[in-house]
Amino acid sequence: MNTTNSFKLAAPLLGAALSQAGLFACYLANTWRHPAALLLIALIPVCILIRTYQCERNWFSGASSVTGMIIGRQKKSQFGQLWDTLTVVYVIDATTYTYPIHCSPYAPQLSVGDSVRLFYKPTNPALAREQAVFLDNVLPWVALTLSAIALITIALNDADTLLSLTGQ
Repeated sequence: MNTTNSFKLAAPLLGAALSQAGLFACYLANTWRHPAALLLIALIPVCILIRTYQCERNWFSGASSVTGMIIGRQKKSQFGQLWDTLTVVYVIDATTYTYPIHCSPYAPQLSVGDSVRLFYKPTNPALAREQAVFLDNVLPWVALTLSAIALITIALNDADTLLSLTGQ
């Protein structure tokens, strides 16, 4: 995944995390006890998640797939750990393209010569990506679970706020 794609994925997630932390801190400091705070704490990350998820789905729905082959592997120290950068070559219409894959130390180890499935835009075959397994399968459940936990925690800590939401 290149730097641009990493930023596109990291920016909304970081925004959601900071929004959550700020709203939760306001609540714990007892400076914002309005029921709207509860809705914001639950809805901001869900809205950002839905938008990010839709963008990813739209990108992949217009993409074609190709099988590439790993032709090189380099190790790079990043964040105090050794990360692998795999160079994948793929061919579309007799034109050869390369794509770098940055692998964390915890990712499954791939070897030179292994096949990798990539997706590319037919209008711009040089723009390729791997399938985002984390974003598709894990992230929606993590975000929804954390939002639910935040709401339940606040509701259990403040019965008055819970009653104000029900109108009693």
